[in-house]
Amino acid sequence: MNDRKYLVATIVVAVLGIAGVRFMVSPLHARADRINAEHEFLLQRISGWPGEEAMLAPLRDEIQERRSLIAREQRPVPDQPDLAGLIRRLSLEIDGKHVIDQTFVAGRRGPAATGAPENWRSVPLTVELVSDFPTLFGLVQRIEETSEPVRVTRITIERLKDEKFGSLARTVLVLDAIHRVEEESR
Repeated sequence: MNDRKYLVATIVVAVLGIAGVRFMVSPLHARADRINAEHEFLLQRISGWPGEEAMLAPLRDEIQERRSLIAREQRPVPDQPDLAGLIRRLSLEIDGKHVIDQTFVAGRRGPAATGAPENWRSVPLTVELVSDFPTLFGLVQRIEETSEPVRVTRITIERLKDEKFGSLARTVLVLDAIHRVEEESR
């Protein structure tokens, strides 16, 4: 009888051992295998990551570029327009080939624009130019690069066909040189 009890106890322990392995240990091993596989996947995924500094460096460069753009573009509005300096910077050499004629005419001082502060004024400057198209484009770039606050209010381009000079343009540019005045007494 003892042998029988011993055999039954051995079978029960074996069944419990097999059930324990099947229902407890095996799922834990499967979970551990999944976690290890996910860990390896994540390690492979971040192995090519350049790091925090490499990710932030372009953003820092962009911030610096924008700050310099703001510093360059955000200048105070002058008390007087520098029309002579503006004309000097926009004047082109009349060479008879690229530039045939160029004239500047300043107008009367007036309000800067609808919605502008009341103490802002503008002086219109009309630029008439007969030139080839690359020279005209260069003049427009000069206007964009000028340090004074200048606004192009009108541009008219008329294509001219001339046997002697080829393809030319007659251009009329109306610019507003913006400035501010001290509060006027009323």
